[in-house]
Amino acid sequence: MPNLKKILKSTKSMNNNQTQPTTQPNPKRFQLKTWQWLPVLIIVAVIVGGVFWYINQHPQIPKEVDGNFQLRRQTQEDCQYISDIDLRSKCYYSLALQDSDSSFCDLALYNEDECYRALAKKLNDPSLCENGRVNKCICYTGIAQESRDPSYCEYCLKDEYWYIGSEDYREPHGIQCYRAYAKFGSASDCDELKDQDIREKCYFGFAHTANSIAFCNKITNVAWRDLCYYDARDGLSACEKIIDSQIRDKCYNAFACYFDQSMHNWVPLESTCDKIIDKAIKNACYLKRQQCMEPLR
Repeated sequence: MPNLKKILKSTKSMNNNQTQPTTQPNPKRFQLKTWQWLPVLIIVAVIVGGVFWYINQHPQIPKEVDGNFQLRRQTQEDCQYISDIDLRSKCYYSLALQDSDSSFCDLALYNEDECYRALAKKLNDPSLCENGRVNKCICYTGIAQESRDPSYCEYCLKDEYWYIGSEDYREPHGIQCYRAYAKFGSASDCDELKDQDIREKCYFGFAHTANSIAFCNKITNVAWRDLCYYDARDGLSACEKIIDSQIRDKCYNAFACYFDQSMHNWVPLESTCDKIIDKAIKNACYLKRQQCMEPLR
C-alpha cells in the first residue's frame, strides 16, 4: 500500500505548479549600464558645441526695436561678418552708440548721417554736428532737446524762408529747429534765454506748435511777429493783427472757408474776401469761396 504522506505531497506539488503565475521578464536586462551612455553624451556634447561655435562665427543679425538696433554687445569683428551692406551699416551704427565711438559712424555707410546725429545727441557733443555729411539743423535740434537749451538752434543753416504771395519773406533762420524743440520743451525755457532775438524765435516756434498767437504777442520784431501771426493763425483776429498788407491778405484768404463740424463740410466765411486789398489774392479768395459753396447747392 503506497505511503499516504508521499501521495499527499505529490498532489500538493502538482497544484502549486498549476497555479504558479508566468514569470515576468527582468527589466534590468534592458537598462544601459553607465559606460554604455558615454557615446550618447559625447554626441550631444558635439552638437551643442557646434551650435555655440556657429553662433560665435556668425553674429546675430540686428533686430529693429523702436527704430534702434538692439543687439548683444557687439565688436567690430561681429559687424565685419555681415555680408548684407544695409545690415552691416546698421550694425556699425549700433556699435558706435554702444561704445560712444564716432569712428564707427564712418563705416555705417547707409546710416552715417543718422549715426552722427544720434551720437551727438547721446553725448551732447555739438562738434559731431559739424561733420560735412550730417544734416546740421536736425543734429542741433536733437542736442537742443537733449540739453533743454533751445539756443543750439542758432547753429542751423540760414536758408529757411517762406513764399507768401509773389514775394518771399525770410523767416528767422533755425525756426524749424525751434518748432521741433517746442514739441518736447517748455515755453518757460524761452523766458530764460538772455538774447532777445533767440528768445523771440523761441516764442515763434512755440506759437506754431501750440497754434496760439499768444506767443506771437511777446515778439517785438515786427516782421517776425507778422509771420508768427500768419503761421499760428487761430482765427480772423490773428489776421487783423498783421501789419504787412500782403501777409494780412494771405491770412484772410486762408479763412475764405472753414470746416463746420456740425455740417461735416467746408463752409464759406462771409465778407472775408472783401477785406483783401491785393486783387490777385482777392480773386483767388472768391474762387475759393465759390468752390466751398458748390457742395451746398
